Amino acid sequence: MEKTIFSRALLYDQEDVQYSPDWEEELRAHCSVWACSWILPGMQHPITTRVKINVISREKSNSFDPVSCLIEQYREGYWNIYDEVFLSQKKFKDRESLKNEALYMIECFLMGIPLKQVREKYGIAEDVVEKSDENEDNTGRENIISFSPRS
Repeated sequence: MEKTIFSRALLYDQEDVQYSPDWEEELRAHCSVWACSWILPGMQHPITTRVKINVISREKSNSFDPVSCLIEQYREGYWNIYDEVFLSQKKFKDRESLKNEALYMIECFLMGIPLKQVREKYGIAEDVVEKSDENEDNTGRENIISFSPRS
């Protein structure tokens, strides 16, 4: 019986902290680039792609406080956004758990299998907890991020 095989390898990580005038605080940008390959039953050669996970979080928070998590795929010479981990309903305990959720979503998307099945494959029931409305301070803030050098 032929098996479906999916693999991924971290190519590199990079991060930076910059002041955002829109948020009036420093934000941390973390980017990881991954090589993914998969082979389906009946195929002789794997399909490959590159994906990038971009996590923006508040720098001065005492706990992990993500602002956004975008997933991009490199195709035809350009990075194209093809998904996002929505942060409004769930709270991630750290950057690693958010990055893992993005990796599960990538595998789900590329392989065409349910996200729950991908999580089960890695022995993950749920890496997140429901978000509470306590300590929410987003008054007057739009979901816009811009960076500028420190003065």
